Amino acid sequence: MKNVHLFLAVAFFCSCGNSNIEDQGDYYELSLDTVYLDSKGENLFLFNNLSVSDFSDDQTLMYNFDLRTPSIEVLDLDKMEFKERILLEKEGPDGVGEMVYHFNLLGSDTFFAGSTDQKFGIFSIDGSKVKGFTEEELGEVLGFPQGMVSISQVLALSSDPLSVICEFNDWTAKDGTKRQWIGVWHVDEGSIEEYKIENWFDFDGYSPLVDFGNYKAQLNAYWFFIESLDEKVLFSTNVTSTLLAYKNGAFDLIIINHKTIENKKRGKLTDRFESREEFELELKKLRSEINFSKPVWDAENEVFYRFAYKEKGNEDQSAPSAEVYLVVMNKEFEVLHEIKVPQLNKSPNFHFVKDGRIWIFENVDDEVSFIRIKVSA
Repeated sequence: MKNVHLFLAVAFFCSCGNSNIEDQGDYYELSLDTVYLDSKGENLFLFNNLSVSDFSDDQTLMYNFDLRTPSIEVLDLDKMEFKERILLEKEGPDGVGEMVYHFNLLGSDTFFAGSTDQKFGIFSIDGSKVKGFTEEELGEVLGFPQGMVSISQVLALSSDPLSVICEFNDWTAKDGTKRQWIGVWHVDEGSIEEYKIENWFDFDGYSPLVDFGNYKAQLNAYWFFIESLDEKVLFSTNVTSTLLAYKNGAFDLIIINHKTIENKKRGKLTDRFESREEFELELKKLRSEINFSKPVWDAENEVFYRFAYKEKGNEDQSAPSAEVYLVVMNKEFEVLHEIKVPQLNKSPNFHFVKDGRIWIFENVDDEVSFIRIKVSA
């Protein structure tokens, strides 16, 4: 493993090493370094910034889904080296489908995968399909015409009986808009629990209809995260700090009371835009307001970390910049500290916590590196 401090070669930071940060009278030291993974000559799949991935229970291994092959790249995070590639089938009885964007482990020997061509399934770690289902079956359960309902942000809760929690998209409206809700699909039982998103999150003003000339499409200015956390499922979004926890059929709304940053975006978008250019211009303004990443859990220090950031206008789109904050919360999601991090100068890539440090993925010359941050009082 190669372990060095960051210099200008890694554009993510504007400085490196250790820094003292003041948070409401208290001082904290942020220790920053970067580690590089030995790819062993493998052409690793980095297009998704490692975001379609999962970890072993002890976080020793990262399983990164390569949708090109398809395959699963196993990365050893202790040794910082490529371990193995598990080859999978795209078509046939054991096929995972075309372009897998839903993936999570179910124990040490089973995983869930879902693709853009509406194929979903439970697979053994060697690639054999245990059971599968399609969005066509979803339409039959809901009584929708074929192709008029889809699912996104799919997370498998269990394999036996098979159940998934996800975001549902209803495309039956004639004006091209979609209705969205969240729910639990008990696949083996053929039943669905439906819950209105607006019960907890206000996304009004973030899903306009955009005219592309020869067609119209509804685009989202928000994104939705669904993550498993021990026995809970945690819902979060970029437009508000509010969280939603799900466990055993019950939801718990978690209101975050911030001290120095905004709790949510203030701006809204109009319902319709006459061009994509007009939409992107207004979207840029919206992103200059507060944005939130998903919380990540530090089991060693028993705290949650969550980045918040405001994107800054920049004519050079290849070098976006942002004002970044690190929010530290206890296990009850009470804010302990809000730390402005001047070392970070853009919105953080995919990140997680291991060994008491935040690990942020960075692609350096098509190689895997992680920028690590440790917060010390």
